[in-house]
Amino acid sequence: YKQWEEGNITPQVVFEIWSPGNSRAERRRKRDWYERFGVEEYYAYDPDTFLLEGWLWYAQTKTLEPIVPIDGWTSPRLGIRFEAPG
Repeated sequence: YKQWEEGNITPQVVFEIWSPGNSRAERRRKRDWYERFGVEEYYAYDPDTFLLEGWLWYAQTKTLEPIVPIDGWTSPRLGIRFEAPG
């Protein structure tokens, strides 16, 4: 997604699939970037560990807050239900 080519509109929902090369610091930098630009929903999945994580944007605090529990969560934007793998 090239935001500068899309009228500088921030994505509403982001999905990331982690690879073994993604460090913890890199993951945090990406989440911070999405938070700074106001992404409404952010989901990350690690296929090696089967870890599924999600964060939801809170306009009052201008932060992405963890979705706990993610298992059974329904996305407000997409209307899809998540089930933790494993």
